[in-house]
Amino acid sequence: MSWWDKLLRARTDDWVFTPIADESERAVERRVVEPETAYLGAFLRSMRIVDVRRGLSRFYGAVSSTATVPHRGGAPAEFFVVTTPTALRDVDAKQADRVLVLDRRILGPVPYRGGDLELELGLFSVRSADLAGPYLDLLESMASAAGLAFVGPALALAKPLRDGLELLVGADGPSMLEIGLAKTFSPPQTGTYCLLAASRDTVDTDALVLDAAGTLLHRGQPVRDQPYVVVTLDAHDRRDDWSAIPALVKAHEALAAEVRTGNQARVGDALAVFRRAAVLDDDLLAADGLRLAEKVAAEVAMALGTTPTAAVPLAIPSLAEVPLYG
Repeated sequence: MSWWDKLLRARTDDWVFTPIADESERAVERRVVEPETAYLGAFLRSMRIVDVRRGLSRFYGAVSSTATVPHRGGAPAEFFVVTTPTALRDVDAKQADRVLVLDRRILGPVPYRGGDLELELGLFSVRSADLAGPYLDLLESMASAAGLAFVGPALALAKPLRDGLELLVGADGPSMLEIGLAKTFSPPQTGTYCLLAASRDTVDTDALVLDAAGTLLHRGQPVRDQPYVVVTLDAHDRRDDWSAIPALVKAHEALAAEVRTGNQARVGDALAVFRRAAVLDDDLLAADGLRLAEKVAAEVAMALGTTPTAAVPLAIPSLAEVPLYG
């Protein structure tokens, strides 16, 4: 059993997790995501923290999330987020009753290969102390460096981030779990979801709605007496940041350098390396990787078929200029 499971067992109350209606412009249609068809993403949309416990006079409100998805490398890839909204930094606990509309990405876009999407999400009140703020800042900056979209950086910082989170929010840490979730989506299903600190027999889940302003409503009235977190899972058939994938950037730069030499054999070797990088990349759907390899190969052939001059040497377009979805 992980420290997170122990924490939930030790501190769980009656908490409801359910899909809800979404009246905002960010509403996502509910659908099951099929393997190798889409890039998954998740957003922290809205949250409310009330009645901070343990007699805290001042506190930091922090949200942590861990999203785990399968990838080609074997062990699942973990993506971490730690965020402390400005409005919840070293604030008076008596003034904690507020709704925050964040719209903060907590996952993706990452290619869905199949299998389970596991999501751990927690809303914490961290006791204000000399080191609380700097420690939260450190975790937040580390999580930002790890990234939410690329598998390589996320894997590199997975363990130190998990260890840091455990020190902060574990059973003996200087914090209180206000509300938390450990959920396996098998398979993932897009839509807007709410985690609400209330017993299921007191909530009509069909009457929960996220309104256009980002406030959670129950039977038409704002939820005021319970903490909650609202998240959205989405899926898209393309990713706009594909040209920033580190392995592709490196392989394409090496290929462009060989094209400038005009050496056919070396260009062929570099093109083969790029093709493998594109087709096997952890951060691209298989179909996108194959399409990218074919488009770059066509551009290389076009470049080598021209006659270079001193003014116009052999060259291929930059990676960002490749019309992957064109």
